[in-house]
Amino acid sequence: MASFIKIIDEGLRAKLYEKFGTIQSFTNIKDHVLFYPKEIALRKMAERRERTEIEFINFWRVYTKRDVSRQRTSPARSGLNLALTDDPAESGESSSDPSNENTGILTTKAVPVTLGYYVWHWSRKKEILNEVIETYLFWPFNDPNLTLQYNDTYPVEFDLHFDEEIVDEGTVPEQFQIGEYFVRRAAIEIDGWVFTNVSVDTIKTIIITVWDRDKIEDVEEFMADPEDELQLFTDTYDLTE
Repeated sequence: MASFIKIIDEGLRAKLYEKFGTIQSFTNIKDHVLFYPKEIALRKMAERRERTEIEFINFWRVYTKRDVSRQRTSPARSGLNLALTDDPAESGESSSDPSNENTGILTTKAVPVTLGYYVWHWSRKKEILNEVIETYLFWPFNDPNLTLQYNDTYPVEFDLHFDEEIVDEGTVPEQFQIGEYFVRRAAIEIDGWVFTNVSVDTIKTIIITVWDRDKIEDVEEFMADPEDELQLFTDTYDLTE
């Protein structure tokens, strides 16, 4: 099972492909959006395609930190109750007896994190990267979110934040030594959550019985053998229904 941080990485990868694939004429996410730092991205791209080609994106997570400003929120402190479960493995418990009913509440705990990424756009055409820059400029006003699914069921939405500067890291000053290609570096920060399932015991059945007795001298003795008393009411409540 992949870590949820890896799922966030892959989610951003898909978002970058969706956002810039048409502008940079990408044909598939595997060959055009690479998860490597800049220093080795060009070599990795060439090895993947078995040729040198400058029209791709690489990105890299440069920091991961706990977001203390969101630690007092409900997902971080008490978790979120998702569903009732009879599966010990799903709730994070183990059982050697497969017939042992282990109904509990499937609860997810979450740690608020901030993940910072650098994204590099490579091209031989400066005008293509001008379009990339314009897309970044409008992105904060056009769905600046990353939407994922937790456990393939529960949608979660993370806010994206963008650095004000988009930095030129191309080779124009060095074009006569190493050739010319254009590179623009952008920075994206994600307000994310890292999830894990925990097991929380729950009361499945409540039985209520009411007896009547004029005088109770010994409560413990009465509760141990109340058969001689007048039973007024009894009912069973199944909380799993």
